[in-house]
Amino acid sequence: MESTPVNTSPTERNNGDNPKLDRVLCLGGGATNLTLMSGALYTLNQAGLHEPGRGPNVITMAGAGAVVGLHYLAPKGLKNNVRFSLEALENTVNLGVSDAIYEAFPINYKVFTKGGPSADLFNEFWSSLPEVREAMHQSGTSDDEALLADSLLFAGAAMCPTDVNFFSEGVCGHSRFLEEFIDFEALQRVDPNDIAIEINAFCIEDHELVDFTNYECDSDGVPTKDSKGRYIPQAITPDHLRAALAFPFLHPPYKLDDKHYFEGAAIQCLNDYTIEDAKRIEWVLVLDPLRKNMIGRIYGTRSRCPS
Repeated sequence: MESTPVNTSPTERNNGDNPKLDRVLCLGGGATNLTLMSGALYTLNQAGLHEPGRGPNVITMAGAGAVVGLHYLAPKGLKNNVRFSLEALENTVNLGVSDAIYEAFPINYKVFTKGGPSADLFNEFWSSLPEVREAMHQSGTSDDEALLADSLLFAGAAMCPTDVNFFSEGVCGHSRFLEEFIDFEALQRVDPNDIAIEINAFCIEDHELVDFTNYECDSDGVPTKDSKGRYIPQAITPDHLRAALAFPFLHPPYKLDDKHYFEGAAIQCLNDYTIEDAKRIEWVLVLDPLRKNMIGRIYGTRSRCPS
């Protein structure tokens, strides 16, 4: 079923009959800055970012910021898979490459994999090997252990075939590691009345920015509420995240329902809001907005509740 676009603004969010000011955490795009965002969040977490009643109740994300944000909200593969843990932020080291390898081959082959049907078949087999799965979890390892694991993953990237040619719409395959990194079942249990989630993407057919959200919408595009005036939760899936990570030319457009999407961060990392909306915001924390000419672009931002 096609997602329905709705306008999202801080003025609409409330908890029943008790309106509350929004505390907005915005995580921008840019794969090269992913671990930098994790480091900043780590410091803010230690400084009390998530103290009861003071932490963010709206988290907007674009591109790599969505990977950091969703892993922070619903981590997977950790000793303690709890929300907003320091361990989750430390675990983003899995997405980096050991310095010894990166200095000689400055490409993040973990995030940007080869594309095409033959690459997909190889990567499905390769990632199923126990040694490879172990190498993908490096949190808490020493530098030497991480280098050994990265060397194994580099060997797989080098052996991987590719079908990329002149007619290909992208040179890389869509992200494969998401389900290993993010617990999407736990993500479904995040109540939008406590934490509203917005993931930025660009719809190619409609030529506009949209948000995938964790609350339902009615046929008129208005967020659906129950008898108590609370938003009704709705799942954000790996497909929604892959659609929001398909960077132009690097990845082919990602098809979701009958639409195709690129990464929203390629157009605009920050959602639009009016002066009236701003009056209902307690604070906004922006990490990695990318370059300044990507802020306040002419494209209007709308939201699609994921189907």
